[in-house]
Amino acid sequence: MDTDIQGALNTAHETRARKVKTLVRSMCAHLPEEKFPYARAYMAPLQHPSSNWETVETPEALKTQVLYVLTNLGAWRGETARKCKAELKALVGIK
Repeated sequence: MDTDIQGALNTAHETRARKVKTLVRSMCAHLPEEKFPYARAYMAPLQHPSSNWETVETPEALKTQVLYVLTNLGAWRGETARKCKAELKALVGIK
């Protein structure tokens, strides 16, 4: 693959991953502290800048991590929950 194309793909992925991290940080502010421990565990690598993209180094890895988060947020209800889940899905291409 052409290095310019690969560079553009990497940049697009990093931008998407940054948006996911920002959204996940905001979601944690709305989640009750004592609930959703597994969702919080899967969110941890997505929300800390020090994670150095280790779990989100490819678009597939990012999508997988988001799927784990969404699976563990199944009981989170309300308008905020619906909006956050929909935005997460849109960012990683889940229908």
